[in-house]
Amino acid sequence: GSSGSSLVSELKKMKSLWLSTTPQHIMTSQRKLLKHFVKIPLTERRVELKSGEYINMVDTWNGQGSAPSKTLVLTHGYGSGLGFWFRNIDALTKEGGGKYDRVIAVDWLGMGASSRPSNTKLPLRRNCGKTSDPQEFIQFFVSSLEEGLGNIGLQKFHLLGHSFGGYQI
Repeated sequence: GSSGSSLVSELKKMKSLWLSTTPQHIMTSQRKLLKHFVKIPLTERRVELKSGEYINMVDTWNGQGSAPSKTLVLTHGYGSGLGFWFRNIDALTKEGGGKYDRVIAVDWLGMGASSRPSNTKLPLRRNCGKTSDPQEFIQFFVSSLEEGLGNIGLQKFHLLGHSFGGYQI
């Protein structure tokens, strides 16, 4: 009846508001957001993984001079991106009154401006939304983070996570 047609109409309206996106679109938005709100210069890093995927990061250290001694890595919540930290990056650095020489914000693999692995690589998708082993799901994200941070030579650091990002650490 009429309630069914109004639901269809409402769904069509919602679909018209939906914008598809790519890591490239997200990078453009991320750059604008961070440039506007973060005063400390940031270095963008696209860190390759042995799987052929990559992790997107921003870093307050430009790679010049000796490596900073006290580093903080920020991990965001599920389905979001490193831009969620735009109000925190400056405040966490020594220049902004915080205690860290270096702050790195990371996009989890498959989120933000990091690469999108195929469905067969994602534990949750591979099992039709149900994973029989929660450790497999966690390990997928943690191992890519460990590999990415290792690939930029980071061995000792503090972690700060929000929501899913906090659960992973």
